[in-house]
Amino acid sequence: EILVTGQVANALGSTMALQPLGARSIKGKSAPVPVFALLERSAQPATALMELYGEPLHGREVELAPMLHALAQWAARCHAIPDSDHRTPAGPLLIIEGTAGIGKSHMAASLVQRTVALGVNHVHAACQSTARAIPFFAIRQVMRAILQLPPEPTEAHVLDAVARLAPAARARAPLLAPLVDSAMAASPLTSHLEARTRQGARTALVLELIAAAADAQPFLLTLEDAHWIDEASREIFVQLLNAPPPPLALVIVQRTSEAGDEPLQSGDMPPGAVSVNLGELSGAATTALVTHRLGGPVDPLAVDVIHAQAHGNPFFVEELVTALVDVGRLMATPHGWQLADQTLAALRAAHCVSDDADAPRLLANAPLDVIDLGVPTSVQGVVLARLDRLPETARLSLKVASVIGRTFALDLLEAVRPLQSRRIEVRSAVEQALARDFVRVDVTTASHSESRAPVYLFKHNIMRDVAYNTLLGEQQRELHLEVAEALEALRPSDIEELAHHYYHSDTRSAAVRERALDYL
Repeated sequence: EILVTGQVANALGSTMALQPLGARSIKGKSAPVPVFALLERSAQPATALMELYGEPLHGREVELAPMLHALAQWAARCHAIPDSDHRTPAGPLLIIEGTAGIGKSHMAASLVQRTVALGVNHVHAACQSTARAIPFFAIRQVMRAILQLPPEPTEAHVLDAVARLAPAARARAPLLAPLVDSAMAASPLTSHLEARTRQGARTALVLELIAAAADAQPFLLTLEDAHWIDEASREIFVQLLNAPPPPLALVIVQRTSEAGDEPLQSGDMPPGAVSVNLGELSGAATTALVTHRLGGPVDPLAVDVIHAQAHGNPFFVEELVTALVDVGRLMATPHGWQLADQTLAALRAAHCVSDDADAPRLLANAPLDVIDLGVPTSVQGVVLARLDRLPETARLSLKVASVIGRTFALDLLEAVRPLQSRRIEVRSAVEQALARDFVRVDVTTASHSESRAPVYLFKHNIMRDVAYNTLLGEQQRELHLEVAEALEALRPSDIEELAHHYYHSDTRSAAVRERALDYL
């Protein structure tokens, strides 16, 4: 039986069926708290991606407008198709690019929410930095969604799902085995195919099934963090983009500015895409974001400082606001949120503000680098400082979670050896991480997980990277091995994840090297 507190139950929302068990005493809590038992997963709403974002989207109306227009026109064409014609029209290709933390995924989520409201389904695939070497990691998410497969599909599940979408393709279904995590016996049609021919036939089948699913029910497909796409999925997506226009709408979200990124290039895509490269938020948008986050009016000077220090980066703005409140440099007063007196005095001493005694504003090009705001000057530094202020078990839990990946299931986190004997403390630590906005409940991944345990997601890749990089190389390798062994006991069918963790363990050990080779 898996039990969660009321705070976690609220975060899970409609994604789990819950049984209230009343108030119970829990270690670390001074008074009894409401407790719920997890029963089963509920049907996932198509707008689940929006549930990852606690803030409205601010300041992106100009960038959203042409994309929303293109999606609305496509949705209208879909609904205008007569019942006798089952062909869904080709949809727009939308590309959202920008630096880390600039709000790419949040904008995509807003597009999804508004498009689903027009009567269109949504399929989501997210690439991960830790899964770049896992073949078919991204396209597997698409196939499992359109085939509507259970977490552990049998061969019969796959055959029936393929036949439902494309009856003539049933004999070729064994080609999908590496994409659906199911052992499948080769059919007479597939048993003698050579590797290159098999690869081409598999890609053709994937495209055929995607088209069939879109004809049955129009859907918007989002590919998040495409700069981390695995090579096998990249080849299929490039084929999807450049084949006859697919009967779906596609949103590609990717970063293009950092070393090691491998985004989809313009040469990979057909002409006619609607593309946007997100820039800094305006001062007005930063004001709206900060005001909403703090739940009340904010002194304009405080917003000026936050906007200048965060360079209009929404994620940095959110983290900086939280950090300034934590260290007492941004304070609630009867007149709204204001900078602490010591911060205002430092700004005046450095000639960073105007001479208006009643309503000072930050001067253009003010040298904030010489001011001690009480928080680090980089987003990574701010996140690290916030991490260091967490209780010891919460810090350890997030560091172990960062080894698992950006998404992590609670049962796996609890099973890793440093935390095995502290299960109640781990659940309390995850609640603290939720409350402090380090993690969110990940309803998009949870719907495909075989575990009934809640699945969580680091709020941003930057948070996961900061937590992971606090570990020394030897600690990383030790924890990858601990995660691999715990995962092997919990979910031995997660071959690709097991390969990843054993590969990043200490492969100088013959036993570890052998396990890594077993799963590769």
